Amino acid sequence: RLISHLRLQLHNNKKSCSYLKKDCYAILFFYLKQSRITDSMNNLKYKRVLLKLSGEALMGSDAFGVNPETISEIVSEIKLMVDSGVELAIVIGGGNIFRGVALGSKGMDRATADYMGMLATVMNAIALQDAMKHIGIISRVQSAIKIEQIVEPYIRGKAIRYIEDNKVVIFA
Repeated sequence: RLISHLRLQLHNNKKSCSYLKKDCYAILFFYLKQSRITDSMNNLKYKRVLLKLSGEALMGSDAFGVNPETISEIVSEIKLMVDSGVELAIVIGGGNIFRGVALGSKGMDRATADYMGMLATVMNAIALQDAMKHIGIISRVQSAIKIEQIVEPYIRGKAIRYIEDNKVVIFA
């Protein structure tokens, strides 16, 4: 029902985004139109927002991977959120790179498939962080997987501190 409502809103507002896939644009669209995040006085309703981006949102019109134009569009809209004062954290998926469920159902050990999917989320998080850096958004990537040469380990207190310091935290 929410997706139908969003499609109607998109049509009525003539908002055109090349990455309109599934639910990945829902929060971004509502934020941009300020129908859910701000009140009638244009004050922020929410100080902190957790945005879930599916990995598929990064594909754009490509069959897999990260489409440069699409990620630039997404990051531009994220910048609007950050510039308005919202403290933002992002959970990103990895479905554009790897689908663990698919291989798990075809005989691959489910834990192995899940680990591969987790690495795909790290790859997407790094791509998102890089795109953010290019337009001046300071961000940090945290993961439960210990790969400290690439991303920080998830530490709740550190994540909160980053968010309070107006840094976007990307959870992979």
